[in-house]
Amino acid sequence: PTITRNGIKTMEEELGIKLEIDVRIPSQSEWTKSESIIPGAALKYCSLSGYSDCFSSSRDGYKQVFQQLAKPENYPVYIHCTGGADRTGTVCFLLNALLGVDEATLIQDYEFTTFSDWGTRSTKSGTYAGYWRPFYQTLTTQYEGDNLMENVESYLLKIGVKQSEIDTIRGIMFGEIPIPS
Repeated sequence: PTITRNGIKTMEEELGIKLEIDVRIPSQSEWTKSESIIPGAALKYCSLSGYSDCFSSSRDGYKQVFQQLAKPENYPVYIHCTGGADRTGTVCFLLNALLGVDEATLIQDYEFTTFSDWGTRSTKSGTYAGYWRPFYQTLTTQYEGDNLMENVESYLLKIGVKQSEIDTIRGIMFGEIPIPS
């Protein structure tokens, strides 16, 4: 889907987007593009694959995304891929879990992507459950913590995101660290 002129205007004027993070792989994106489609916003490419690839081939991309989220001057941030369900969804799942959003809400949010043009996303059955379950199982069994928030924090630390960056992300999201205007 293409963003309309009105959508771009809204992102610029009403939302004030300062950073666009494109998480598509180079063959799916316009990696030669040096500017965001949003006037005044910076553009950062962080190539990702979704789900369990965050533990292997996409670790560096996830590290880059979270490092960008740890910079108050980048907010508001617009993160996207092609469909917003798998790669962007994995980023959003990790971010929201880091902030303490409960498991049921996170799963419901993921399953809401079924209402998009990209097909059914279920944690219980179907193709995407085959991606979701190993991702979730690895996250909750291979990374330290007594809860999902702690598992995600452990994962982020393991891929090289600093504790100070994690603390800054939480501070920004909870309104404890101001976002420059």
